[in-house]
Amino acid sequence: AKLKGGVFYGPQIRTLFKDETFITTISCIEKSAWTSFKAVATNFLGNNKSPKYEEIVLKLIKDFQDLGCLMDYKLHFLHSHLDWFPENLRDYSEEQGERSHQDMKVIE
Repeated sequence: AKLKGGVFYGPQIRTLFKDETFITTISCIEKSAWTSFKAVATNFLGNNKSPKYEEIVLKLIKDFQDLGCLMDYKLHFLHSHLDWFPENLRDYSEEQGERSHQDMKVIE
């Protein structure tokens, strides 16, 4: 399948994580960036933050720079505030989302 450039969201990314043929269609430098992206998604943005999370995120940034990507402001924020993120980032995010949803119910 041919991929178009753009923004991918959760379900599309999870589909690509499972697609064994995707990795065979990209160059070595793209593979390195993709592998780093997967590592950040599973070892930093999930429920448990890896003890090596700083190393993992820094590798992602290096691989994206090697790929010729400019540092997006979101990636810059991530890089600048690595120690700010809680250990259980996904749980925290879902909790905040639920709290926001409950607040909206009260407003209605």
